[in-house]
Amino acid sequence: RTAVPLPKSVVCYAIAGTTGKATGDLSDTLLGDGLVYIKSALGQHKEAGKSLVFAPERKCVVYECGHIELLSHPKVYAQLSLWMEEE
Repeated sequence: RTAVPLPKSVVCYAIAGTTGKATGDLSDTLLGDGLVYIKSALGQHKEAGKSLVFAPERKCVVYECGHIELLSHPKVYAQLSLWMEEE
């Protein structure tokens, strides 16, 4: 089975936070953003048929950022602003 399709009538984006300083470091791997793992936040599942497929340019990972911090992190606002300008 292939990945779960995203709605065609909606442009979908994903932002993930991680307490890590880089992809794959210990905090990133074990904690994610302290509540959600990066793979889950980006719609990735162990079984391909349960994954969501976001276009690479519509995904963002914010480093050294906890789950609640995503609400007010300047990098999140900057990314959202860029995406809004593109649409």
